[in-house]
Amino acid sequence: MQALYNFVAGTLNTVAWIYILLPCVFVGGLYYTIGSGGVQFRRFGYAMKNTLGKIFQKSEIVTDKINIILE
Repeated sequence: MQALYNFVAGTLNTVAWIYILLPCVFVGGLYYTIGSGGVQFRRFGYAMKNTLGKIFQKSEIVTDKINIILE
């Protein structure tokens, strides 16, 4: 039983990741990059401007819309 576990967790796992899964991920990434025209590279500046740029952008707090009367 231990030999079967060592084969599945060791040898089979290595073969699956190195020779099957990683090439499939690489080819799939190339396929989608070419298919989309490299949108992840063309729009990188736009994405950073809208994510990181919004963090440092000043926002106004409007308090004159609420009227609180204290008596």
